[in-house]
Amino acid sequence: MRCMTIALIALLMPFSAMSCEAPTPAEKAGESWLALVDTKQYSESWLAASFEFQKLIGQANWADAVGPMRERLGKVINRKIGNVTRTNTLPGLPDGEFTIIEYHTMFANKTATETLTMILDKDTPKVGGYFIK
Repeated sequence: MRCMTIALIALLMPFSAMSCEAPTPAEKAGESWLALVDTKQYSESWLAASFEFQKLIGQANWADAVGPMRERLGKVINRKIGNVTRTNTLPGLPDGEFTIIEYHTMFANKTATETLTMILDKDTPKVGGYFIK
């Protein structure tokens, strides 16, 4: 019986190390938005962003800013979620529900950290900020 218990534990160990958490709505929205940027759909990514994002940068300026930057980085090879932080306050914005998501991203030409600030916009999480370093 002891051997059977040890064998069962050994079989289950790899599954216990895996995370079973489903992505949050903010994470899903962020990944969908990044897919638009990854496929050079910059105008569509601007339209899918929050009202706060759109107020900060016009649609044409967004495409002019993000396009060359992403071209230099090259194609996305791999992207993994790192830190996820939830907060109710951010500088310069009224209090609300915010999720800051860091992605560790390997591009063809560089490895970088992408940070999305997700804002609830009419009860829907949308991108309020996008930063790469």
